[in-house]
Amino acid sequence: MNDRIAELTRTIDDSDTKLKRAREELSRIRSSCLHQWGPVRDCSEYKPAYDIPGDPPGTMGVDWRPGCHVPAQTIEKWQRTCRLCGLTETTTETNQQVTHTPRFR
Repeated sequence: MNDRIAELTRTIDDSDTKLKRAREELSRIRSSCLHQWGPVRDCSEYKPAYDIPGDPPGTMGVDWRPGCHVPAQTIEKWQRTCRLCGLTETTTETNQQVTHTPRFR
């Protein structure tokens, strides 16, 4: 084997080991952090509408597929980041709150 190839292979293996140790240490630090969450940011994703073309005319077989329109969609997402350890959490889940207010007649 070429000396340069052996050297690069060792460098990659050493880097992989260092990366694994750093990730483990970061995970350990973040799991013991008393998170102080910053403000919640809206990071919703918008997917524009598009059309899926169907099979061209004249190919009317048993498995013929017509065209299809896919409507635009907004995926609501929110994100928060810990001020101490930099952990970022992203969620698409929400809590539904039902509030009752008195109605006077």
